[in-house]
Amino acid sequence: MIFIYNNNAHVGAVAVAEYDPDSGRTSTSLITRRGHKDDVVAQRVAYLVAKSTKRPTCVIAGIHVDAITEAEINEIVANVDHLSNELIKGRKHIDGQ
Repeated sequence: MIFIYNNNAHVGAVAVAEYDPDSGRTSTSLITRRGHKDDVVAQRVAYLVAKSTKRPTCVIAGIHVDAITEAEINEIVANVDHLSNELIKGRKHIDGQ
């Protein structure tokens, strides 16, 4: 389980991803609360982590920034991508991969 939030934490979206070893594919299911845009981050992270670790992954995302700009959105997505990659690298190190 992965939680992604800032100081205004809330449940904006929940994504669950699972790797299928038979097909080699990863699928993601998503629930988004009305008026929230956290689904982009939740789905992206759940998919990447499940595909890489081959483990079921649940991401709960709730990031709130008043009057957010396009630049701030891009920065948040870039930061989340970076942290996801660090998490995946750390998991591979623990698993000995």
